Amino acid sequence: MISKVALLSLGGRSYALSLEGVLHILLTPHVWPLVRIRPGFCGVFFFGGEVVPLLDLGGLLGTSQENAPFTIAYSTGQGVVGLPADLVQKIVDCGSGALTEEETGVAGIMQENFSYCGHEFPLLAVDELLQSLPR
Repeated sequence: MISKVALLSLGGRSYALSLEGVLHILLTPHVWPLVRIRPGFCGVFFFGGEVVPLLDLGGLLGTSQENAPFTIAYSTGQGVVGLPADLVQKIVDCGSGALTEEETGVAGIMQENFSYCGHEFPLLAVDELLQSLPR
């Protein structure tokens, strides 16, 4: 059960992200591109003495992440990944909004949203995004 979400924006779109996986919000660190990096990632950076892959979130969501000023170090079932963000707007208790589901139009796939103050924020399911990437 999600108790809090971070409301963020990337490429002019707003999203919600479960706060449970957020380790740290960084001013974008130096990212090293790698030629043979797994599809869906755009490079690596150092965080906490570890090499962390930066998810090409803009490419996966069909928006831009160029010059995103923030990187969110996010813990997943597959390890820590970096998520780019233009702005982290606020942290919100889920009790002040509502989680809803809607069909995406793709054969039975549901998208979870966080409704807050009359706005819908698609909930970023980072673990599911990672599982959908080609290996």
